[in-house]
Amino acid sequence: MKSSVGPQLLIRKMKQLFQQFQNQKGFAIIPLIVILALAGIGVYWFTSGRTIPGVSWLMPTPDPTAGWQTYRNEQYGFEVKYPEGWQINENNSPLTSQWVQVFLNSNQLQSQKEPQVLDDFEIKVSKEYKPGWENYFFDHSSNGEITINNVYWKTFLLPTGTGGDAASGQTFLPVFGLQSVHNNSLFSIKFFNQTNLTSLQNQILATFKFIK
Repeated sequence: MKSSVGPQLLIRKMKQLFQQFQNQKGFAIIPLIVILALAGIGVYWFTSGRTIPGVSWLMPTPDPTAGWQTYRNEQYGFEVKYPEGWQINENNSPLTSQWVQVFLNSNQLQSQKEPQVLDDFEIKVSKEYKPGWENYFFDHSSNGEITINNVYWKTFLLPTGTGGDAASGQTFLPVFGLQSVHNNSLFSIKFFNQTNLTSLQNQILATFKFIK
């Protein structure tokens, strides 16, 4: 956001110019007209909400994630912020301690009549990673790649979800997935009933970072 120069500063600058002209020989009406014209332009720019080139400053952009909570997992080496009012549910592998699932729940109400896109998603980190696993997501190969906050992800689109028997007559919802490898661990993110990220999910993932 840019900040306009206030009218007090404009008036002070005009007075300084006027005094400079007064101290010079040959002071005439023309410089006065020029000063008044400049003052008028300054007032116009200020009242119209515009900025004057050369006399404006860039102000810091407000952080849309200010006030969010932070989930941090030291064991698996990552953290991510989430909006106020969300819930975090964590599920660890009971025997091997080789993976963790983190569910980010927005507490949005799901329609009973028609499934809708929610901002909820799931992060899974597996230390049982083997090279090449990042190229497949539930047996589907990657359809692209994106980089969010300097983290590289492979993208996946599962048009009919993650499994089941189509012959049974069940309705399958699409799943969108992301996968990345870091520090010999596979990071997988699953988004339900959608084919791309929502704007809020993009904001959340922009806070995701590795801490090891």
